[in-house]
Amino acid sequence: MPPAPPGAIPLARPEPIVCVDQIGYVRFAKSDFASTKRFFTDFGLVLAHESDERLLYRGSGSAPYIYIAEHAPAPAFIGSGFVAANRADLDELARATGQRVAPIDRPGGGECVHLTDPLGFAVDVVFGIEPVAPLPTRTEPLPLNTPFAKPRVNLPQRPPLEPTAVARLGHCVIQTPRFAEVAAWYMRHLGLIPTDVLCLPDGRPALAFLRTDRGSTPADHHTVVVGTGTKNGYLHCAFEALDIDSVAQGQQMLKAGGWRHAWGVGRHLLGSQLFDYWHDPDGFEVEHYADGDVFDASHPTAYRVLDRGGLWQWGADLPGDFVPQLGPGMLVDITRGLLAGDFDFATLKQLGAAMAKAPRPWLR
Repeated sequence: MPPAPPGAIPLARPEPIVCVDQIGYVRFAKSDFASTKRFFTDFGLVLAHESDERLLYRGSGSAPYIYIAEHAPAPAFIGSGFVAANRADLDELARATGQRVAPIDRPGGGECVHLTDPLGFAVDVVFGIEPVAPLPTRTEPLPLNTPFAKPRVNLPQRPPLEPTAVARLGHCVIQTPRFAEVAAWYMRHLGLIPTDVLCLPDGRPALAFLRTDRGSTPADHHTVVVGTGTKNGYLHCAFEALDIDSVAQGQQMLKAGGWRHAWGVGRHLLGSQLFDYWHDPDGFEVEHYADGDVFDASHPTAYRVLDRGGLWQWGADLPGDFVPQLGPGMLVDITRGLLAGDFDFATLKQLGAAMAKAPRPWLR
């Protein structure tokens, strides 16, 4: 029997409670603040607040923080925060979920509805956080000479060797064997729209790039990505930079600092971002990106087959550690998932075949 076409089983979008405007921050537990500070300085975040309990990092934009490190005995991904479109949405979300609107005890104040997603990750929906003055940084891409136009005359191209100037947080990616349940939760509670959905050969959705619903105002191609995996967990979060030079020069700074590179530089297929991935001191993946796609709410959901080749247009092949490797830990995860009914052998087989397929003819 031939494979089902992508989208044969569409990803239904539940009626949303509210529609958030954007992602605001990510939260991590960190046991070693010293190494965290060294890494994120080289990565390009700016330390805005420090105490024994937490570190708050900002970018060059107006948000007072976009990354929160909370001191704890062991490192872990805690969750993420999203900015509500208006104050009334906090009341509506609190009413629909049985929660309450609470004040935020962080610089910038504001209010928050604290939720927990089906995986146990914290999801904060916030409003009223006071903005700060943007930091001075380059705001225009470097001028580009082409075969057809040479605007750069008597002006050599000399981008500074410095950490990537991070403007803001762009998205967060998680995995779970309970894909349909978790994707539906984020669409319902945050009003997210599926932009691109990757499907198994039998037509079932297995990975969704979800964007915020901002009506006629364009939104990033994805703000949350939910993918099918053998266990529940964080995959990466991504921070936006100005252009390819900022991303590539930042790569040199991180390499000089001795940090562990993950993947890049390359260009994604879905979302089009120029990307570069790194491991922080605890092994969590973080990404620099530039030149991403944006869509308004009228753009329809697109479907395609899940495979490695759909993850990037150019650059090195997807590294081996981006693809789950069969071992004792995975066998435990698979057994747990099968016993819980989170997935079946047919799903595992199709996922394995999708990620094993050669992404490019020259990479066979």
